[in-house]
Amino acid sequence: MIPQNSPFFKLPSEIITSILENLSLHGLVTCKQTCKKFKELYDSSSQLQYIAELEIAGMKDNPYCSMSVSERLESLRKREDAWAALQPDFSATIAIPKAPAGIYDVTPNTYLLGVAAIPNEILTLGIQSITLPSNADEALAAPSVVYMTKHIVDFGTSIEEHDLLAAVTIASTPDHRLFALELTLFRHSTGTLHDQAEKPVIRLMQVDTMVSISIEISGENLAIIVSARDGGGPDELHIFNWKKGTRKGDPMPAPNLGLCYLREDLLLMPEIESHTLAIMHIPHSIPGVDDKDLPISLITQLALPPLAPGQRIAYVQCRCDPSPTAGDEYPQYSPKNRPFFNDPRCAIMVMEMVFFGLEARKSYLAFMHRSTLLDLLPGGWESKIKLPEPKATSESASSRERAPESVQEAVHDSPPSDDSSSEAPPQPEPSSSEPASTQPPNSIPTDQGAPEESNAEPTNALGAEGAQDYADEAVVTLLNQDDDDDDGGGDDGDDDDDDYEDEDEDDGGDVDDHDSFYSAEDHEDLPSAQELGISLNNEALAWNTVTDGIMYPILNTPGNTLGLMQDGECALDGGTYIPPIVDWSDWGPRTRWLDATKFASVYITSTAGQRFVRIDKNSRTQNSPIRILDFNPYHVRKAHLSNERYLCTDRIVGVGPEELQDESERCLSGGVFTEDIVSRLPYIESSTEKYHGYDAVLLDEQRIIGIINAGPEEFSSVKDIAILHYG
Repeated sequence: MIPQNSPFFKLPSEIITSILENLSLHGLVTCKQTCKKFKELYDSSSQLQYIAELEIAGMKDNPYCSMSVSERLESLRKREDAWAALQPDFSATIAIPKAPAGIYDVTPNTYLLGVAAIPNEILTLGIQSITLPSNADEALAAPSVVYMTKHIVDFGTSIEEHDLLAAVTIASTPDHRLFALELTLFRHSTGTLHDQAEKPVIRLMQVDTMVSISIEISGENLAIIVSARDGGGPDELHIFNWKKGTRKGDPMPAPNLGLCYLREDLLLMPEIESHTLAIMHIPHSIPGVDDKDLPISLITQLALPPLAPGQRIAYVQCRCDPSPTAGDEYPQYSPKNRPFFNDPRCAIMVMEMVFFGLEARKSYLAFMHRSTLLDLLPGGWESKIKLPEPKATSESASSRERAPESVQEAVHDSPPSDDSSSEAPPQPEPSSSEPASTQPPNSIPTDQGAPEESNAEPTNALGAEGAQDYADEAVVTLLNQDDDDDDGGGDDGDDDDDDYEDEDEDDGGDVDDHDSFYSAEDHEDLPSAQELGISLNNEALAWNTVTDGIMYPILNTPGNTLGLMQDGECALDGGTYIPPIVDWSDWGPRTRWLDATKFASVYITSTAGQRFVRIDKNSRTQNSPIRILDFNPYHVRKAHLSNERYLCTDRIVGVGPEELQDESERCLSGGVFTEDIVSRLPYIESSTEKYHGYDAVLLDEQRIIGIINAGPEEFSSVKDIAILHYG
């Protein structure tokens, strides 16, 4: 207890308040309870209340917003009350302007969907972007469309941090057995090539089968998984510095599409074969060091619950929104009129796991906080990372890699607008550690060594009608084959890439020039388990037997140090450093598992911040309430201790002895796992008063998004989206 006559209180209240602003939430609450004077200071200060309530809400303050502190506090309280009561402040329905394709994404302010070349056809030649309204009286912005003359396999976004849209295309090559994959980087706000990318088009590799793509972006790092749909390979993880257009490390085996950043330099990837969650470190680019020489290191693996005999994981996908930013900075391209943003560290990660067994297919959802996963990293792991020394060389502008002429095939199509919001956001000054691009903004570089393209002429006049006339017959045939028969055969096309590689052998690594990971020639280069001092009877050890009989550590490939450092390089004791595997029993109870069998189609974009949204599977034929699961620990505690509950609150799970029953902490094994899953992460489950007939529901920072399909079929194309806005 501080005496009321303490000299401290003789300081001006503004100074005392500025001191208290630096305290954590716990510190503020403690001070408030210390004496009457502190309580009066807190109760009279909008700034202190805003700091405390912002942390309780799991939000970050927007330093670029011009609103006063009192206005921010009022907006925050209004938002929190609306979500707690599940009472939207307005709703709207938006028609999808162009014929939709299956690829899509949701960001805190934007809904993006592929554009089909012809309605109800597989070929995707565009990406349409719809800015979602934040106020009832806000006029809907005209949607924008980026068209391309190559089939778009998938795309990824980093709109709030970088104003970035990254699209992967596939096109035929002179060798008609092979198809070229390319990554094109756009500014989302303008649809033009991204001026911060030194190489706005990056050649990935060549394949001989249709592939699936997963892209995640954080800071300078762009991680992309290429996975063959027919199971014949390749299945690879590629990591790039997207600003430089350079590859970090070598491609790595990745037999699953799930990816999630825990930090800008920490990437989580579910590992099907080892039945773990692998957490990898991606070094920052270092001046004077070739990015390809940077080691991608396995930090730890988190074991998943043991499977029952005859069960296997079909696939795992995961999402944690929002993604972390470089240096944990506030995302600079977020709307300037929005005072706060979900804190990435507080966000919940959702992981959908689908299993195939002897009887039937089963699916589960697992939830965990990003902060929990970060807390599971082994102590001192950073000291075990050894980075290469910078070389005393300088890079001339003339030696820089340049993008092929095919980038001219990218074109932006959006209606003219006098709204200043449609202009490109202002560009930040380059940091001292990041050299500015020598190219003028939106310039289109050329590459004399690029393969000759049959449609290399500029297509800036291409519109929707022109897109329908496009036909890469080989790609169309490939798409139709993939659609008709998912079990078709296919071999890894890497071994046939000689002609493609020779044209770019000196371009610094943006063309895949490595041999197959499973080549028998690499056998002698791989360490044996005995040499590593590891027993192969450890079920949790991440070892695989590939088709040619080679034993190799999962994720360990030439040029990478994923968990297996060179002797004496990184281990403090001079030996080989083997990252620890965290047993399921040591971390599993801090998660929450649910049987997802009764859910409607699970879109992975069903989570934002610490909330998850779902609707019943039969909602297509019988209207159902929308259900929100809130994993915010402060909200759970407040609801549990309060005598008054909102009418929408159905139950509080995992808090207090009366709730800690088998029903709340156990997810039945269903024959998939060896035993029931015990998970104790608490949450509040609430449901809307109104019933809805949506085919599926998505979630962003401010809204529930209802999907309305064109037909009754489960995978019918999207016709409209419904917006329920909460703030």
